[in-house]
Amino acid sequence: MPSSRHALPRIALILVPLLLVGLDPITYAAKSKSKKPKPAATIVTASPCIDYYGQVNSDWLKAHPAPAAGSVSAFDAMLANARALQRALLEDLARDPRDDAGRALAALWTDGMNETAIDAAGATPLQPLFDRIAKVKKSKDLPGAIADLHAAGVPVLFNFSADVDLKDFDRQLGYANQGGLGLPDPDYYTRTDADTRALLGRYRSYVEAILRLSGTPVEKVSTESGWVLSIEMQLAQASLPLVQLRDPNNAYRPVALRDLEKAYPNLAFDKFLRAQHADDDHVSLAHNGFFQAADGMLASVPVEQWQAYLRFHAASALAPYLSRGFQDAHFQLYDRVLDGDQQPQPRASLVLTAVDRALGETMGHAYAGRYLPQSAKDSATRVADGVRTAMKSALEHNAWMDVPTRAAALAKLDKLRIEIGESSRKAPVAGLALGGGFATDMLAAAAWSHQRDMAAIGKRTSERRWPALAQIPDVSYDLVQNRVVITAAFLQPPVFDASADSAQQYGALGSLIGHQLHYAFDGKGRTIDTDGQLRDWWTPLASAAYEQRTAPIIAQYDDYAALGAVKVNGRQTRDENLADLAGVELALEAFKSMLATQPLANVGSLMPERRFFEAYANVWRRSAAPDTLTAEVSTSIQAPAKYRVNGPLANLPEFGKAYACKAAQPMLLKAPVSIWR
Repeated sequence: MPSSRHALPRIALILVPLLLVGLDPITYAAKSKSKKPKPAATIVTASPCIDYYGQVNSDWLKAHPAPAAGSVSAFDAMLANARALQRALLEDLARDPRDDAGRALAALWTDGMNETAIDAAGATPLQPLFDRIAKVKKSKDLPGAIADLHAAGVPVLFNFSADVDLKDFDRQLGYANQGGLGLPDPDYYTRTDADTRALLGRYRSYVEAILRLSGTPVEKVSTESGWVLSIEMQLAQASLPLVQLRDPNNAYRPVALRDLEKAYPNLAFDKFLRAQHADDDHVSLAHNGFFQAADGMLASVPVEQWQAYLRFHAASALAPYLSRGFQDAHFQLYDRVLDGDQQPQPRASLVLTAVDRALGETMGHAYAGRYLPQSAKDSATRVADGVRTAMKSALEHNAWMDVPTRAAALAKLDKLRIEIGESSRKAPVAGLALGGGFATDMLAAAAWSHQRDMAAIGKRTSERRWPALAQIPDVSYDLVQNRVVITAAFLQPPVFDASADSAQQYGALGSLIGHQLHYAFDGKGRTIDTDGQLRDWWTPLASAAYEQRTAPIIAQYDDYAALGAVKVNGRQTRDENLADLAGVELALEAFKSMLATQPLANVGSLMPERRFFEAYANVWRRSAAPDTLTAEVSTSIQAPAKYRVNGPLANLPEFGKAYACKAAQPMLLKAPVSIWR
């Protein structure tokens, strides 16, 4: 299960912020906590040369007005459809599982939907964890209990995961990182403003509720919650702020195991690794201050306080999968207070999310097998191959790359893979026993997944876990593996329709693939070369030429009004704006090459080029609450949906020609920016 504040988290891949880039369309379902939402703007149909996004999507925008908070989008509809298909598949498997994977999925789904049995079980699923914690009698017993909880899929005190070695991408390394907190930001424990103090008070109430539900006597709840908060407060004070954690280099520091034993004797890392069945003589441990504090606390904090801390975190990890009282307490703090959700999700949605966390790859394989026919995959592959060919031509002929940079780029493209549908890495479920109740199932799946990850440490593996799940709509570029990943669930309208003509397929899917291909060769892609080494393969001459060529994009987007007087931040969104432009450039060139050998007929007055542009615009349909849009402008690296359409297309002379735009009109820029043309 991916890292989350929710139950049974495994630490997320530490390299994701640096090495995985994508459209991140699902984040468009942003939340707003405004109590007095502003009225949504009136939709006015405009000329295609004035506001192409508004003109093409006018009917959809009228039918989907902005909600009071958050947003609705085409990507939301894709996710909802994928979720409905996933549920139908699980219900079919519950009737006829057919194989071990089907039986595992069916058991988890059935147990998750059985609310009566979940409530009847109460806190019983926690007992094996509590029994292990109860064996701690002295301080020297604590490291063994912590190691056993990690092995059971419940990381406590700190996080430990397997990930690629930054100096050797073919090798897996164990990463020990700060953790152990119930709130998502260490600052929540140390800031003194009124809102933060109030949040800390609510968190203590949550700790007390979980302890009480877990069996702590009423007269001890207040005392034990104080112990939990005291331990977490000390850990938070020794933790790095979140902004520093965004740099993966702040989590990379390989240390010999023998040196860790000397530096942190109370943590007993040698025994810890043996308990995880991780075979390596080095561990990455960069958060020295945190581990020094944790090591000292194991000796100085009384055992009974550690027991309360461990019981709370074990129970909190399982809370969403336990009886109603646990679920309600977890929802009130994490979903309502921290995320702003007013109502819990429907039961089926919660269980679908749990299935993805516990058996995501197994579910993805079943989803792709059911819903992605080979013919559709072949059609998508043809589009991807066409865009890849356009990328090669662009690298060979663009005006800003010099000879050394061009050679390095072509070599990198030659090794780049485009993977469509699902991961080639299958997730056998041998050794995974489910069917004992929802929380017990989730705990078993967490331990099973943890064991698989730990087994990879110190080894070289040819197949890597996908950065996305096949059943979730997504497209992304994996910089470490130099591959574009397109999930099975992403191959649905408006992104892809196997029965649509090439204009629509290239305009939508082709542009999004081109967007991702650009990442292999842009300011981030330049940091890793064709051999997977951290090395800047751009020359200073190419770098200067790229900056000069793309600089006007900042002023272009600075001039766009997001909402009233609130303008888009051109510098903040620059890289994503360039990727949007690059994607359409590459897809359009691929489409034009296809047209040269396979002409398409006009459909009424809609010539092929217009169908291409319309398909691209349809992908970005979105209505956002004014407060949501305003908040996003200050933080998002992506421009509002309107300008993800109008901004790139205004730089394309082909667009102006297709719609006979005049020089003074917004959709025909006087000095267009080009990257790959």
